[in-house]
Amino acid sequence: MSHKYKDGHNILPSVTTIISECSNKDALIQWAGNSARDYIIDHWEFMQGMCIDHHLNAARFAYRQLSMDALNTGSEVHAAIEYDLEHDQVMIGMELSCFTDDTCNALMAYMHFKTDYRLEPTGVEFTVIGPGWAGTMDFKGMLDGKSTLLDWKTSKAIYMDSMGPQLAAYWVADGRWADQAGIVRLDKKTGDYELKLINPKRLEHYYNIFQKMADLYFTRHPIIAKKAGVV
Repeated sequence: MSHKYKDGHNILPSVTTIISECSNKDALIQWAGNSARDYIIDHWEFMQGMCIDHHLNAARFAYRQLSMDALNTGSEVHAAIEYDLEHDQVMIGMELSCFTDDTCNALMAYMHFKTDYRLEPTGVEFTVIGPGWAGTMDFKGMLDGKSTLLDWKTSKAIYMDSMGPQLAAYWVADGRWADQAGIVRLDKKTGDYELKLINPKRLEHYYNIFQKMADLYFTRHPIIAKKAGVV
């Protein structure tokens, strides 16, 4: 999904759009293939006789539904955490019956993280703008007394090739205010969390990578570059 932001008269592509286009797609291709395989395994008993064409076609596009489900889970988790941080609520006391199991597990992981660390937010789900691009930062504030930017993830793993440049771009766009930035992965199956903290030196390294991605992206898309005000 492509996200755009406005900055005056300029229309800015998102940080994630730039990174997605300029990243290696081998893992995504393998994931899509695995999705088709899993669909066939789950529906094998129905894939006999006249229905086989229908199920084979469904298997081809199984990744689309999985991707949509993952996006929905991520949106629900981000919205619930935003509400929790802005209203100082205890998430475990919220009514979770309306959420899927994946969302509930991710929120339980967030509660475990919140129990282990002291969070003092000064900004939640706010827009940051860089030279020709923008994004949404999940958390700005103090983590156990240290200035920190955080990004919530509900992915199966932490992928530093893409998440590192993303967080570094946000950190730079926010004026390099924080002493560290972190990725908090909230596992949708186990209810556990994983925290990856990045120091300023490493963030500068990842921002250098992102700058090259942005240069490539705008070179490929001169019309978008013009609308973003970078040419």
